Amino acid sequence: MGHVLARLAGFGMTLTPRWPYSFERASDTPPAVRVTTGEGESTRIACVTAVTGPPRVELTNARDVDDVVDVQPGPAEPHWRIETSAYALAWPAGFTVESPPADDFSPFLLWGPGDALLHVQGPVDRERIPPPPQLAGPGQRLVDHRADPAFEAVELAYRHEGDEWRQLHHLVALDEKQALVVTSQCPARHSELVRSAAETVARSLTTSPAHGASPSEAGREATAEEHE
Repeated sequence: MGHVLARLAGFGMTLTPRWPYSFERASDTPPAVRVTTGEGESTRIACVTAVTGPPRVELTNARDVDDVVDVQPGPAEPHWRIETSAYALAWPAGFTVESPPADDFSPFLLWGPGDALLHVQGPVDRERIPPPPQLAGPGQRLVDHRADPAFEAVELAYRHEGDEWRQLHHLVALDEKQALVVTSQCPARHSELVRSAAETVARSLTTSPAHGASPSEAGREATAEEHE
């Protein structure tokens, strides 16, 4: 298998894709995932469905499922989780899981409607993260700041290419020294869906058993603004 930083687990399966890749829900009943790898004419697709017995696989432009994704037995829980070497989280509804560009250190990106984007940063040293109200960048204004037992969150408003956008940062403490930062951004018309997805991710984050004391290479510093 090619190098990959994230995999999908649930419904008795673990799916580890070839890079570059995307995961998309093909069906909820029965649970099925469309895995895409490659680009252009080299695009290959495997639709993997959880059924009684071995998973059912339908291929497009691929001779073998291993050309697209490694399918192995996994946890029986009736929901999907995204797993990395440092943490795991629930896969929020309405989002696809995609590999990042080569120059992006995130292990994966979550894309939603209208170019909505959600990603997880870290683990990072908490002392490197500014106080949430100070995360507003130039042209952004703070519209919400709240604390929850699972996270602390801020919501920022700004304009991008003439449209009203929202950006949210959810800070999830792992211990006294480290935290994960869930950053999301979207057109304001999709803010309810994205806010719910970001909260789902923040509440479900757990560290992976293999995660050590040192920060993961997947992490990067929290930034106040993603758009250039």
